[in-house]
Amino acid sequence: MTGTYWLLLLTTEREVFGSRRGQRVGRFCEVLEQILAQHLPEAAGRPGEVAPAD
Repeated sequence: MTGTYWLLLLTTEREVFGSRRGQRVGRFCEVLEQILAQHLPEAAGRPGEVAPAD
């Protein structure tokens, strides 16, 4: 997946994926948040790095 896809997933309103109370949607959002939390510290250590073009 490219950064463009991640940005889309992370900035899309939760309701687009289903009901706010839906268990599947909740789990999906939890996983996205975990991935983001794991990779943000890595990205912060590389401020001059440029993402490859799509």
